[in-house]
Amino acid sequence: MEEGYEKIVVVRTRDRAYRKTAGNINKAKKVYRRHPEFAAVYDNSNDDYNRQCDEMIKLEESGRVFVIAPSEPVTVSRLEKDLEKLGQLYWQGYQDAQASMEALQAYLAR
Repeated sequence: MEEGYEKIVVVRTRDRAYRKTAGNINKAKKVYRRHPEFAAVYDNSNDDYNRQCDEMIKLEESGRVFVIAPSEPVTVSRLEKDLEKLGQLYWQGYQDAQASMEALQAYLAR
């Protein structure tokens, strides 16, 4: 938006209700004690993520951005090996995108 783009499409990998929980501040400070600036950013990353999600909802409601997000909570891990679960997630994403297509076309046409 700062660069002047008027049509922004956001594809989320988590459902709209997903928020991150608070991290362990002391652990980051210990692990990254030689890099205190990084530790500070890391400590705030979950709060920053949650704040960005809240802002994205406001922007979507105002029509400023278009968001495609999973209709169901994502239950696969980052290192998921279960091909059945991965296949189900793929089809969920496909169906969610198809369900959003008409609204996306209307957004882009404005």
